[in-house]
Amino acid sequence: MNKGEIRKQMKQELSQLSEAKREEMSKSIYNKLFSSSLWREADTIGITIAMPFEINTKPIIKKAWDEQKQVLVPKCIPSKRILDYYELTDFNQLETVYYNLQEPNVHKAKKNSADACSLLFVPGLAFNIEGYRIGFGGGYFDRLLASYKGGPTIALAYKLQIISNIPHSSFDMRVNHILTEDSNIMSCK
Repeated sequence: MNKGEIRKQMKQELSQLSEAKREEMSKSIYNKLFSSSLWREADTIGITIAMPFEINTKPIIKKAWDEQKQVLVPKCIPSKRILDYYELTDFNQLETVYYNLQEPNVHKAKKNSADACSLLFVPGLAFNIEGYRIGFGGGYFDRLLASYKGGPTIALAYKLQIISNIPHSSFDMRVNHILTEDSNIMSCK
C-alpha cells in the first residue's frame, strides 16, 4: 500500500474504535508514559492538541502542568509548511483553525522553539518499529525533525497503528521511541 492508502485505512480503523475502548487504551498509555524516565526527566514537552480519533493529549498536558513542566504546542504555518511552537499555560489560549485543529492563538501565547523541548511528541497515523511514520500528509513534522536539536522524540499510538511496512524516503524522519497500550516504550533503531 502507498502512503495515501495507509492514511485512509488508518483513519477508518481509528474512527471505528468505541469511545470506551479508546479511553481504556489511552489510560494504559498514560500510565506507562507517566512512569517512564523519559517523562520524569523532561522539564519541557512539545505536544499537539489531538484530533478526536487520536490519543487524547489534554490529560498529558494537564499532568505536565501539575508537575510544573513547560508545555509547548505547535501552530502550523501553511504558507511555509512549517511549525512554530508556543508556550501553552491554559487551554483558553487555543483557537480552532482549519480542519478543526486546535492550535495556540498567537495573541494569547508566547512563542518559543521546538528545540527547547526535552521531550517532543510526534503525531502520526501509522508507525513501524524502526520509528518511521506516516503523518497527515503535509510534511510539517518531517521538516521540523530534519533540523530538531531538542530532546528525545516519542510517538503515542494504539497497537493497531503499528504496521510492518511504512514506505519512506530520505525526507521521512524517524521518531526515537514509540509507546502503545500493550508495550513499554520501544526504542526505535
